[in-house]
Amino acid sequence: MKAKQKSRMNLRSSLSFCLLLIFLFQLSFTGVSYASDSTYEKIRVGYCDMPGFTEIDKNGDRWGYGYQYLLEYNFSRQR
Repeated sequence: MKAKQKSRMNLRSSLSFCLLLIFLFQLSFTGVSYASDSTYEKIRVGYCDMPGFTEIDKNGDRWGYGYQYLLEYNFSRQR
Protein backbone atom coordinates (compact mmCIF):
# COMPACT_ATOMS: atom_id res chain seq x y z
CA MET A 1 0.00 0.00 0.00
CA LYS A 2 2.76 2.44 0.89
CA ALA A 3 4.58 1.71 -2.37
CA LYS A 4 1.47 2.75 -4.32
CA GLN A 5 1.23 5.99 -2.37
CA LYS A 6 4.91 6.73 -2.98
CA SER A 7 4.58 6.11 -6.70
CA ARG A 8 1.54 8.40 -6.82
CA MET A 9 3.44 11.09 -4.95
CA ASN A 10 6.40 10.71 -7.31
CA LEU A 11 4.09 10.92 -10.33
CA ARG A 12 2.29 13.94 -8.90
CA SER A 13 5.52 15.77 -8.08
CA SER A 14 6.99 14.93 -11.50
CA LEU A 15 3.87 16.22 -13.21
CA SER A 16 3.92 19.39 -11.12
CA PHE A 17 7.57 19.94 -11.98
CA CYS A 18 6.89 19.46 -15.70
CA LEU A 19 4.00 21.91 -15.60
CA LEU A 20 6.20 24.42 -13.80
CA LEU A 21 8.90 24.04 -16.46
CA ILE A 22 6.35 24.51 -19.25
CA PHE A 23 4.99 27.63 -17.55
CA LEU A 24 8.48 29.10 -17.10
CA PHE A 25 9.36 28.25 -20.69
CA GLN A 26 6.31 30.14 -21.93
CA LEU A 27 7.18 33.14 -19.79
CA SER A 28 10.56 33.39 -21.45
CA PHE A 29 8.88 34.06 -24.82
CA THR A 30 6.47 36.76 -23.68
CA GLY A 31 7.23 40.35 -24.50
CA VAL A 32 5.71 43.75 -24.87
CA SER A 33 4.40 44.74 -28.26
CA TYR A 34 3.77 48.30 -29.31
CA ALA A 35 1.51 49.72 -31.98
CA SER A 36 3.23 50.96 -35.11
CA ASP A 37 3.69 54.67 -35.67
CA SER A 38 1.81 54.72 -38.96
CA THR A 39 -1.96 54.87 -38.70
CA TYR A 40 -2.62 53.90 -42.30
CA GLU A 41 -1.21 50.91 -44.09
CA LYS A 42 -1.99 50.31 -47.74
CA ILE A 43 -2.94 46.73 -48.51
CA ARG A 44 -2.97 45.63 -52.14
CA VAL A 45 -5.43 42.91 -52.98
CA GLY A 46 -5.63 40.97 -56.21
CA TYR A 47 -8.81 39.29 -57.38
CA CYS A 48 -10.34 38.07 -60.61
CA ASP A 49 -13.63 39.09 -62.21
CA MET A 50 -16.20 36.40 -61.58
CA PRO A 51 -19.97 36.62 -62.17
CA GLY A 52 -21.67 37.70 -58.94
CA PHE A 53 -18.45 37.87 -56.96
CA THR A 54 -16.71 40.82 -58.62
CA GLU A 55 -17.98 42.45 -61.79
CA ILE A 56 -17.64 45.72 -63.67
CA ASP A 57 -20.73 47.32 -65.24
CA LYS A 58 -20.94 49.46 -68.43
CA ASN A 59 -19.88 52.61 -66.57
CA GLY A 60 -16.76 50.97 -65.12
CA ASP A 61 -18.18 50.73 -61.61
CA ARG A 62 -17.30 47.60 -59.67
CA TRP A 63 -19.90 45.60 -57.78
CA GLY A 64 -20.45 42.16 -56.30
CA TYR A 65 -20.00 40.23 -53.07
CA GLY A 66 -16.19 40.30 -53.10
CA TYR A 67 -16.07 44.00 -53.90
CA GLN A 68 -18.49 44.85 -51.07
CA TYR A 69 -16.47 42.70 -48.67
CA LEU A 70 -13.27 44.55 -49.52
CA LEU A 71 -15.00 47.92 -49.04
CA GLU A 72 -16.31 46.92 -45.61
CA TYR A 73 -12.90 45.56 -44.62
CA ASN A 74 -11.30 48.85 -45.64
CA PHE A 75 -13.78 50.91 -43.61
CA SER A 76 -13.36 48.72 -40.55
CA ARG A 77 -9.56 49.12 -40.70
CA GLN A 78 -9.77 52.94 -40.84
CA ARG A 79 -11.86 53.31 -37.66
